[in-house]
Amino acid sequence: MNLQDFKESVIRTMAELDSPWHDNLHMVLGLVTESGELADAFKKELAYHKEIDWTNVKEELGDLLWYVMGMCIVNGWDLEDILQTNSDKLKARYPEKFDTDFANNRDLKKERKVLEGASTINLVDINSFRFPDQLEFESGEEYLKRVYDIMYSE
Repeated sequence: MNLQDFKESVIRTMAELDSPWHDNLHMVLGLVTESGELADAFKKELAYHKEIDWTNVKEELGDLLWYVMGMCIVNGWDLEDILQTNSDKLKARYPEKFDTDFANNRDLKKERKVLEGASTINLVDINSFRFPDQLEFESGEEYLKRVYDIMYSE
């Protein structure tokens, strides 16, 4: 499955909440919940010597990715851009490969420049993005305008 197909699957299965704020909160709480379920699998092995169910671990990773993609959709972000930015940040931190010294003595200003240089919203294809019919928005652009209005209104 490629990211576009996955994005369409997430859009199809997202709950219809009453505001972008609630959509974001849903995604954040889902990430926390699924992270806890993933951690629990390893806790049970550590504390109770229960064998790790690797099928379940993969399921929890898939659930985490669902919420990550959902948060991208809610905010109009392109996951590929986020992945590229993260890769660029790590390349700035570790020019050749992981190094304990670089990890302990990070150049946060350099990393911040990489992060700030990344686009936060992919406007190239926003007008072609369509929400499922049950949502009240005509287009992705209308949705983002509403998100902006909510975020920056008093």
